[in-house]
Amino acid sequence: MKKITALILCLCIFAGLLCACGTPSTGNGAAEEISSENDNNTGSAEIKMVLHEPKYLKPSDINHKPVFTLSWDPYPNAYSYEFAIYVEGEDSYGRGPFAIRSTKGIHSKEAVSADLYFLQGIYTDTATYRIKIRPSLKAAEKKEDYVWSNIWQISFVDGEYTVTSTEADFDEEIAADAQKEEKKDGSGNTGKPAKEAKEPLDHSLPEELLLYLAREKGESEAFSADDIASLSVGVNYCEYAEPVQNITDEETVEAFKKAVQQMAVTGKYDEVFSTETYYAYSAKDAEGNTLFSFSIQNGLLERRDGRYRLEGLTELLSIPGILLEEGWGKYWDEYNEKADAYERDTDPAGMDLLEAAGYGTHLMNSGAPDNIFYIDAYIDYAKDVPKMQTWDKQEIESIYAALSGIKVGKHRDDIGGRMWHMTFGYTDPAYNFSQDTYLSFKGNCIKLDGEYYELENIEELYGSSDCEIFSYMKDFSDAPALKPVY
Repeated sequence: MKKITALILCLCIFAGLLCACGTPSTGNGAAEEISSENDNNTGSAEIKMVLHEPKYLKPSDINHKPVFTLSWDPYPNAYSYEFAIYVEGEDSYGRGPFAIRSTKGIHSKEAVSADLYFLQGIYTDTATYRIKIRPSLKAAEKKEDYVWSNIWQISFVDGEYTVTSTEADFDEEIAADAQKEEKKDGSGNTGKPAKEAKEPLDHSLPEELLLYLAREKGESEAFSADDIASLSVGVNYCEYAEPVQNITDEETVEAFKKAVQQMAVTGKYDEVFSTETYYAYSAKDAEGNTLFSFSIQNGLLERRDGRYRLEGLTELLSIPGILLEEGWGKYWDEYNEKADAYERDTDPAGMDLLEAAGYGTHLMNSGAPDNIFYIDAYIDYAKDVPKMQTWDKQEIESIYAALSGIKVGKHRDDIGGRMWHMTFGYTDPAYNFSQDTYLSFKGNCIKLDGEYYELENIEELYGSSDCEIFSYMKDFSDAPALKPVY
């Protein structure tokens, strides 16, 4: 009995020594415990995100494109995963090489595999894909917490594939290309010296408004109303702003000159900078240079340090031809009523495009091309074709002439090509403010009220301006957008 007791005592002492010495364990349970204690933010040993070799599964049941299963090791504390997929190839429509980065989310922390579909949306069966995956971590705070996996490459040649591991990280290549472009473009410094702003001068209230505004700009003499040749007026709400009226009408400008000469700043009202509606006025000289600007809110002058009381404001707020809050409400009610009636009464087939496209283009067309000051054109989500923008009067006239010769043809259901748009900035004939309208196309067809119609003579538009988007549409108007789908 004494021998047994002594043996038990020795075993207990030996076990205690083992615990004190911290003998490492190689069992699976211990390894899992160590991993769970590393919450990706503690600075402990690096945990790798492992993506296993993609395995061919089967052709898609819908379009027979190849489907691969990709599997990965679960990552501690991940609540979802994200694939990054980079595909490169040669466009089958003749548009040259393409390279497109896409992402696909796996919104499950338990997921350890996913099926991805390849060769969809690129219209060729010869392309190279590179794939990696990373976990999404609730506790992630630093860039290094978002751990990318190793990278696999799937190369297709005429539909036949090979799978290889690669060290070539496409995100590093994209970043390097961006840096090259940034260096090529330069710093953006125009070399023009910045205009030195004068310190505001002290005020002695009450002051005439034109003297107050001059002293705010560091000038001791009041602005002269005689220098005002035109003005701009805007109505700004908390969420949005109305179009800015650019007023050159002599009678309206003279009324503005008279009003500002009779106004005076009498004292500070409060130190509030409010988000309520305000009216912004900007007076310009004959060359279009801004002489002074000010804004009115609730009968008060808004400045950087608060709001000030004014005298003589009534005449400014009642000048005919200047739309303020109530005037804009009436304008849009009338505009929308006319637009609805125009759309209701218009059958686009056989009409001139600019008359068929809606009330906005009809209104622009009534004063075109002289009232058009800006045109742009762009393809949806196109990085391969730059946007066209022009303020050049001669180019605008050429584009307008081409549009004027286009007629709307028959209705179409099946249309190829990409969605693209044209936006026109024009001056409203009644109130002289900047308005815009637009046309939406798909390939060579126009989209009107949700339906597509053929266009006659649209090739004239493509030849009206030497820009990349029109050249692209001339050659590839029926080519669909490259949009990989996984």
